[in-house]
Amino acid sequence: QYKNKSLQCQSQLLNILDKSSIKYNLNLGEYLLDSKELPKAKAILEETLTKLDESSNLFARASHAIATIALIQNKENEYIYHLAKSTIADIKSTTLEVVSMQELGEKLFEKGDIARAHSYSSIALSNAVKCNATMRMIQSSKAMPIIVQAHSAEIKEWQKLIMYVIIGIIILLLILIVIL
Repeated sequence: QYKNKSLQCQSQLLNILDKSSIKYNLNLGEYLLDSKELPKAKAILEETLTKLDESSNLFARASHAIATIALIQNKENEYIYHLAKSTIADIKSTTLEVVSMQELGEKLFEKGDIARAHSYSSIALSNAVKCNATMRMIQSSKAMPIIVQAHSAEIKEWQKLIMYVIIGIIILLLILIVIL
């Protein structure tokens, strides 16, 4: 029901926008994505990307939409690539939208890159708090306890490893002292 209303609103917006504008192409791509016309949406969004400055929030939106298409099509590397492009554009445009960074953090966590997942998720949550974006705060904070726990466990493992290396070095030094 709400999806249909959203599509109707997008359709009305497309009727108002100048058909030769970048915003029209971006909104058309997003409309086609929501309509599940993925090949058309991707073609329009990729063409739109070539016309946008990589530091604009529109570039971030287009990249995120392409990432969503890649996710639907189970193209994991392409999904991560476009999320990263969207995150970079979001940072450069200083809009602090955090959606792409939040999703990127969650995806990296799934792939076992705990340190970067922790970093990205923390930044996304911090940006949501700075912007007082309540829904983003809730979304960002849902994954944080799991990521923080995994990050803490990873740090403890590194600490153990460092302790073993130090003990090994001390033993080697003692052996050298005894031999000499």
